[in-house]
Amino acid sequence: MGPFFMLRGFFRANLWRYLLGVLWLIIVGLMQLLIPRLLGTITDAINTRSIEASGLLRYVGYILAAASLIVISRFLWRVLINGTARKLEYYLRNKLFAHLQTLDARYYTEHKTGDIMAHATNDINSVRMAMGPGIIMITDSLFLTIATITMMVRTIDWQLTLLALLPLPFMAGMVLFFGRIVHRRFRAVQEAFSGMTNRVQESLSGIRVIQSFVQERAEIQRFSQSADEYVQKNMRLIKIWGLFFPLV
Repeated sequence: MGPFFMLRGFFRANLWRYLLGVLWLIIVGLMQLLIPRLLGTITDAINTRSIEASGLLRYVGYILAAASLIVISRFLWRVLINGTARKLEYYLRNKLFAHLQTLDARYYTEHKTGDIMAHATNDINSVRMAMGPGIIMITDSLFLTIATITMMVRTIDWQLTLLALLPLPFMAGMVLFFGRIVHRRFRAVQEAFSGMTNRVQESLSGIRVIQSFVQERAEIQRFSQSADEYVQKNMRLIKIWGLFFPLV
């Protein structure tokens, strides 16, 4: 069974929240495309001196109305999409903890506590990001790309539109290239976090032995090495992100 099949009950109960959130997100995109068009119309009318003060005020009213709708829509999609993703995070944490209570002692012998802690913290947070900001980015990218191209073809010039779209294949290739690197480095970060968490658990579980043999300094050094590794893996991930976005 795939992970989404296992969560079918949650998605069935909250599908309407996601659909409404996407609807409000699309409305924001439409308004963001409408405002530049209104500004262009006003600018052309002022240049040709074909608009009076009353007409100018009417367009200002249109822009303010569009901006107000953007504010309301943005608040609603954040509550609906990001809020539902938070509910999913809460649901997953409870479901995972309840499942862990049913596992036998052999499982805990074969699996490190750090790995289990990583699943309960970082991994679940990553799922939340995928089902919250991830959905927002996918919807924005698809809708804005299609809507922008359609508007450019209809209102500007199809040849200019094609010229403006020339970088898109290169951007797609760049996203695929960097996506593979980000995926590998993100997994390395998760593994480093698991190792660091496991180090903390072992130290705290054996604190009496550590203190009995006066090994505090050695344990601090070992933990420092795990923490340094976690920082270095995060820095490698952040550097690729820092290179990726400016290039795009």
